Amino acid sequence: MTSGLRKNMKDGHEGVVYFVGLTAGTTTLAVSAILPDAATTPGSFDVGARELGKIIRTASMAGLQVVGQLHTHPRQAFHSAGDLKGMRIRYPGYFSIVVPDYGALLPSFEQSHTLMWTTDGFREIDGSISVFERGAA
Repeated sequence: MTSGLRKNMKDGHEGVVYFVGLTAGTTTLAVSAILPDAATTPGSFDVGARELGKIIRTASMAGLQVVGQLHTHPRQAFHSAGDLKGMRIRYPGYFSIVVPDYGALLPSFEQSHTLMWTTDGFREIDGSISVFERGAA
């Protein structure tokens, strides 16, 4: 995950990854991350419908779901109105994480902002997020 975002970080652009795994609606387990081909700028990212379709098919062919996304912000971590409006996948258990400083703190989720889609819309997630990344120190 972090290695895929390094180029965006170096370029001073937002970056995004999608997580695949399984969810029961209230508990979600991500087992892998997919770096999409995205158009990025210092303040935004866009993943086209065709690219998102490829990611959904990849997950489905493995018996998994696209269960979440992580994207970076230039400074503080928060879900902007544009982030919420542009989120194309929403179902109970789907989560979204925003990390600050273009992901400089990854794989730590310190200072991140996490939401999960519930039957009542997005809900802020309190508690810890754990990441076990192969090859990470």
